[in-house]
Amino acid sequence: MEKNKVEKEKIIKDYILEIGLENPSGKFTENIMGKLISETRYSAASYKPVIGKKTWIFISLIIILSSVILMIFAPSSEENILEKLGMSIDLEPVFDKFLLFTESLFQNINIPIALLIGMSAIVILAIADKYLKKLIWFNKLLN
Repeated sequence: MEKNKVEKEKIIKDYILEIGLENPSGKFTENIMGKLISETRYSAASYKPVIGKKTWIFISLIIILSSVILMIFAPSSEENILEKLGMSIDLEPVFDKFLLFTESLFQNINIPIALLIGMSAIVILAIADKYLKKLIWFNKLLN
């Protein structure tokens, strides 16, 4: 075994001596460093936001839509916002049906309505998050 190793090493040394080592040009290091510096300049200058413009628009629309729905459907002792604006839409029956439905669902459990609205918002946001993750993953595939 050791004789084979010694013979292989001798053969390799002979080939190296016969072929010779390659010598790089005088500006080899300078060329490599120039390429590295130019690559780092371009990568540092390019900025890609974590959350894209379409995603911010989608999040804004969800927040605005949720706010409008809460302003319209939220029970209050004062006038409805739409009535103040001169638009009279009778949404009391819809809200009453929604309350009856939620009360029948949670008849044995005493949960405040604000908690139900909060839990609904969390579910909606979780669904939106799942959709946005799929959308982001799909956009990465396209790029």
